[in-house]
Amino acid sequence: MSHSNPPCLVDAETNTIVDIFKPGELTPERLNALQQQYGTTFLVMPYVEAQKQLEAAYITSPFEIDPQHFHDALQLMPPLGRCNTGDTESFKCSEMNAGLITDIYVRIQRRYFTFADHVHTPHAECCARVINSPAFNQSKPDYPDR
Repeated sequence: MSHSNPPCLVDAETNTIVDIFKPGELTPERLNALQQQYGTTFLVMPYVEAQKQLEAAYITSPFEIDPQHFHDALQLMPPLGRCNTGDTESFKCSEMNAGLITDIYVRIQRRYFTFADHVHTPHAECCARVINSPAFNQSKPDYPDR
């Protein structure tokens, strides 16, 4: 494992990175002591792999929200990656849930959705995720006009 991808200790039950080791720090003796201290629920894996595993646990499927929820989220914090094409609109929250996973909000015509995914997910992909989701194919709720 390289300096940019050091070994780390992961709690497999809670999907939490507990510690990251410097080069040469994780000796067989140290590994044995950690296994005795923490038991079998802890794993040693490269940091990049552990981070991907952690982020994957926070990704959600799109679900429909009311327009007020969408507009409240838009005004809560400065949005990231806001895009409005007229018929579609999306933005990401500037606060991350885990790693680079954040809440993403999407408007398609007069329907509003949210889901959690990577902060750099492009607008077109966000819209496609919603359009291809079971939530989009359900009957549209009847929200009053703003």
